[in-house]
Amino acid sequence: MPRNRPAVPAGVLEEKSTLRIRRLADKSAGEGPPWPSAGVTVLEAPPAHEFDMRWCLDAEREGWLELTNKREVVVWAAPDGRPHPSPYVFVEADGIRIRAEEGEYVYRVLRQPGQHLEPIHDAERSGLEIEYRIDWFYLAELVRGPLPPISGAANGIFNISLGRFAYYATLPAAADALVVVILQTTGLQADATLRDHDDLAALLAATNDEPTNTGYVRKTVTAVTVTVDDTNERVDVDHADQTWTAVAAGTNWAKLLECYDDDTGAGTDANIRPLSFHDFSVTPDGSDITAVYDAAGIMRAS
Repeated sequence: MPRNRPAVPAGVLEEKSTLRIRRLADKSAGEGPPWPSAGVTVLEAPPAHEFDMRWCLDAEREGWLELTNKREVVVWAAPDGRPHPSPYVFVEADGIRIRAEEGEYVYRVLRQPGQHLEPIHDAERSGLEIEYRIDWFYLAELVRGPLPPISGAANGIFNISLGRFAYYATLPAAADALVVVILQTTGLQADATLRDHDDLAALLAATNDEPTNTGYVRKTVTAVTVTVDDTNERVDVDHADQTWTAVAAGTNWAKLLECYDDDTGAGTDANIRPLSFHDFSVTPDGSDITAVYDAAGIMRAS
């Protein structure tokens, strides 16, 4: 069934312009061209953009774009009841997430692809006409981006963990893990003071606080990669990106902490040793939040 073409907030259409990206090639495997895709970098992210549905589906298959809360809508007939020789298949979504090299861009979908009925003013007839149209695009507005990748180059190491980060990342105890903790903007201490804390209990007993947003939890990570690079005389530490789902508005985020918990079963915050701190400025708005770690990983020791 066709639907009335939904209105969009004032000003969005005026801000609509072209999304510009650069596709990246993975030249490390085999000989090319053509080379396989290595993702994208965004050159220009407009406040609003019409995303072609088929382009989004292709990008999703390549792995650098995600349509959130995706669902399929099949239409077999035109508004006048005449059947189509083959069905129209539309894919609706609530959001579009672009995972670029420099961070993640999040767009909120305001208008879906599909069959729409739209009132059109007809000056010659001095009245309104109803136009039937098919849209194959999402009209979406930018709500966040980019979040900078989490990198060992940002901020630094807690004093208690200097020279020990790589060791704790190997998870040497029987029931240990890395723990990702977020600190909110309000009450956050300066880096020079923050790095003096020896355990998470002491850090939170000061003016620093975790966010209170619905959807925020600490992340426990037990799959950590520690790579000894003899060629470049260094050690790299890395783990998977971390995502918080549908984080409600309320408390703004400021820092991401990598911590080591030596006893995930019976320990307390006093057992959790802070390892590193990273800028992570986010204003939650109900959408997902992903901490993307760059190619160098969490930390590089050399």
